[in-house]
Amino acid sequence: MKKKKAGRNRVAAPPKPPKGAVGRAATKPKKTKIGKPKAVKKAKAKAPPSSPRPPQEVVGKAKEATKKAKSSVRPKSFAQSPASKKSGSVRELPGLPENYGRDKLVLMSKDPDQLFVHWEITPALLSAREGEKRKGEEYREVFRLNWPARSLFDVNFAMLPASFVSRRWYLRIPYPGLTYRVDLGWLGNGGHFISVLGSNEAEAPESWETARKRGAPADWNPSSGSFSSGSRGA
Repeated sequence: MKKKKAGRNRVAAPPKPPKGAVGRAATKPKKTKIGKPKAVKKAKAKAPPSSPRPPQEVVGKAKEATKKAKSSVRPKSFAQSPASKKSGSVRELPGLPENYGRDKLVLMSKDPDQLFVHWEITPALLSAREGEKRKGEEYREVFRLNWPARSLFDVNFAMLPASFVSRRWYLRIPYPGLTYRVDLGWLGNGGHFISVLGSNEAEAPESWETARKRGAPADWNPSSGSFSSGSRGA
């Protein structure tokens, strides 16, 4: 009997799996393709909704208002006139008005011995005060100078001559350093006084002698013009 040749009927062994793939499927991962980013389309800006047109009446009124505004604006160019003088100051200055139409009497201090007063009296006020005069009595224009009395028996006023037309006056005062007030009016022969206009209060400065004494040191001797002996060295 012929021996069968070995190897003809043998079953082929399966191929060995690769190293590291034992116990799991040896599958290759799929490669994902990364494509280019898609271009973002720019959103077109939408135009704002058109506002409704104003009616013709409103447009007409607006045009008229602009015309009036332009006509009221001061023009930039002015008519030029030749100068009467090339250089230097003005020859004639405008003067102050003589009257302001207001009844007023103002009192101011000038120095320790004098006060200054100026006033304006309207004809209406004079005619109103004329009715206060007594019949058969003669009147003259005077200032009544008033100051605070030092005691009950001291005189606290003086009558000084005045003139309504002059409108300014210097008044000599009896005591420096006091507060004074003036009334301008008429004084009758019998002593009846009519005040036409009253002033404000004005304080006269203290005398020069009082100011020197107050400002000098306590050890100053005014007769000798030096300090008293022994006081400076103490």
